[in-house]
Amino acid sequence: MENIATWKPESTGYSKKYIHELAEYIAEKLSFEPGGDIYTVVKKQLNGEIVHRDFWGLTETNDGSIEISNSGKINISLPSYVSETRNRFTIAHELGHYFLHYLPNLSENSEKTFKATRYTEESNERSEWEANWFAAAFLMPSNEFKEYLKKYDTDIDIIAEHFNVSRTAAKYHAEYITSL
Repeated sequence: MENIATWKPESTGYSKKYIHELAEYIAEKLSFEPGGDIYTVVKKQLNGEIVHRDFWGLTETNDGSIEISNSGKINISLPSYVSETRNRFTIAHELGHYFLHYLPNLSENSEKTFKATRYTEESNERSEWEANWFAAAFLMPSNEFKEYLKKYDTDIDIIAEHFNVSRTAAKYHAEYITSL
């Protein structure tokens, strides 16, 4: 069996604000609407695959992960034991790795397989933050999110439902948006 070299995400050093703007731009270019079908974005627009791992597959994925072969094939692994809103955030997080850490560094790593796994010794903490910032903005664009915050004040449940994210994701995003 051929042993193919791998590479891991490295931090871009971009500001949170810039990553938010980039994520919103990419979501718009992919015609992704808040609350929309993120699975279709991966499968149809990026020609990727999403695999749900059972509980015993944890050692393989450790939560959620993305692997992109040296031929460019995207594979996202998700745990099967969490909520759908959590899986949506994980998919958006993995797309953050794709757009922030994979595509810009592809030319010097084209012969290698890209792997990003969270919460492992190999993960770069800053790159994980960047992927989380990307995910939040991709799923909850700031202008629409601000409108919902204004309209529903502190009813995070209504806001989370509209964007099809967890209450926790909506709460953290609200804290960021109101700090701007």
